[in-house]
Amino acid sequence: MKKEEDKLLLIQIAKGNKDAFNTLFRKYYQQLVRFALGYTHSGENAEELVQDIMVKLWEQAPALKIEVSLLAYLYTSVRNRALNQIKHEKVIKRYAEQRIAEEKQNQQVDENPVNLSYFRQQLLLALEKLPSRCREIFELAKFEGLSYDEIAQHLGLSAKTVENQMGVALKKLREAMMPVVQTIYES
Repeated sequence: MKKEEDKLLLIQIAKGNKDAFNTLFRKYYQQLVRFALGYTHSGENAEELVQDIMVKLWEQAPALKIEVSLLAYLYTSVRNRALNQIKHEKVIKRYAEQRIAEEKQNQQVDENPVNLSYFRQQLLLALEKLPSRCREIFELAKFEGLSYDEIAQHLGLSAKTVENQMGVALKKLREAMMPVVQTIYES
């Protein structure tokens, strides 16, 4: 019986009947808010979430084809919206944590500019120690922003040779810079 009543209410809502919508709203609002509260842990957020679902129901009622009971549809909508909200909040939190970490890192660099200039100086020395072709390929890729294909075409080499030379350059630079990085972070 309840399912049939809900179907009739939904039909009336689809026709724009505000009284039918108000009846449905009053009928399920509190239990949906309690359900949403289990996900949001905030009364205000739970109420806002359920209100959004109800507004969506009102707006989309003419196009809705509900295969299950209306109550099951509403519960599923609330759960999905709550889970999406939780996922969104996690993304925001992760982004905020990344920003804080970046700010701390930038602050450390700002607080100790000698370390940065020392690092740059050591990097230039390490670059000078690379074989000339290897250094040229590295500089074209990293300083000029050319792709491996563009470098290969520019130097008359195969793209695979360019890739191999970049691998050699990165390995040698990593090896040369590791002691420098350790002394910077130890100081």
